[in-house]
Amino acid sequence: MNWTTIRLELAGTQAFPAGSVSRGYLIRAPLNDSGAIDEASLAKTPQKAIVRRFWSTEPDERGRLVRVGKHWALRCDGKADRLLANRSASFAPGEEITVVECKGARLPFRVASVRSNG
Repeated sequence: MNWTTIRLELAGTQAFPAGSVSRGYLIRAPLNDSGAIDEASLAKTPQKAIVRRFWSTEPDERGRLVRVGKHWALRCDGKADRLLANRSASFAPGEEITVVECKGARLPFRVASVRSNG
């Protein structure tokens, strides 16, 4: 299994046309050879699958990466789950990932980096 740290940064939106490097997520997850979350590896050590949400105007949130139905979810600090709705199944630099926020807003994020943790 290949545990990695994935950095998602806010992609272009109406409020932030150029995106924002100060708004995003750090996700620690095992990825398979095609860059998708390795569900079997995650099931062996789910406590290692951590998430940190950073937002320049709000305190950081910490939590876990969890499976919710067909989606992966970011579960932080007792807040409602935020769902990962990625069109492709892989986390590769430059890919765009949609995060469905707690109140239903869909925000685009760009995979800024994928770093191996061993």
